[in-house]
Amino acid sequence: MHGGEEIIIKILLVPHDAGNVSPLMARRFREMGHDARTIIFAQSYLGYKVEPPDKVIGGRGVKALLLLEIKRWWVLYHALKYDVVIFTYGSTILPSPIFIGYGPSSRFGPKLRFIYTKLTYIFSYFMWDVRLLHFLGKKLVVLFQGGDARQGRILRKLNYPDVTEEPPNYYSDYTDRIKTRRAKLWNRYASVIYYHNPDLWHGLPERSKFLGYPLEVKNAKVD
Repeated sequence: MHGGEEIIIKILLVPHDAGNVSPLMARRFREMGHDARTIIFAQSYLGYKVEPPDKVIGGRGVKALLLLEIKRWWVLYHALKYDVVIFTYGSTILPSPIFIGYGPSSRFGPKLRFIYTKLTYIFSYFMWDVRLLHFLGKKLVVLFQGGDARQGRILRKLNYPDVTEEPPNYYSDYTDRIKTRRAKLWNRYASVIYYHNPDLWHGLPERSKFLGYPLEVKNAKVD
């Protein structure tokens, strides 16, 4: 409460719905009385049914993915209207590296995904959209959920099996450098840094906080 009036915060969650996390978070924010909205670039390949995102601007076809590169700029413009922007899967609004070969990117081979990551380097290295939103006084929150934070050099030291299970170039010195750089930038510009899986803290800033997955339990009986 502020001056007898309830404060309504405008919250935008972008750009992924991995684990159906962002739609569930948005719904909870709305239940708390805030104005929360989720914009997803491409709905998860897992096809979550619990809570749909508010808007999906991409798709799985080649044409849809190409149009997404233009629509990103509309989303960035749209983000200027919000007080808080929550970035999921450690990703920004502008082009990000492809760290995984599932979902929309699965139709492209490892080499093509790696080339895309190279081409988006200027965006991923400087994170211009994050810098702009921070400069304009927006509160930024980032949530890391898996391969967006895991680095090959760290996982090899830990004998983590994920290194050999992922596609070629998923963990490389090049992508490790990008993740290290992005973690440093998030540490500079994000108000809060969260991560879902406990092992992710190895590659994230010390101030990062563990956040459990949101769960929805229906018709549960407790004896």
